Amino acid sequence: KSGGKLFSGIIPKIENALQAVERGVEEVVIGNSEKLGDLITGISGTKISK
Repeated sequence: KSGGKLFSGIIPKIENALQAVERGVEEVVIGNSEKLGDLITGISGTKISK
């Protein structure tokens, strides 16, 4: 994590998010479900949109 590297598990999440946006989804947020409140309010997570 601290080295700024992507782990293999995130690659499919990013690919799926990009596909969803290309198919018309306005925004996708990738993050830890244990921090759902922070994801909803935009405090945490990675947002992908067009």
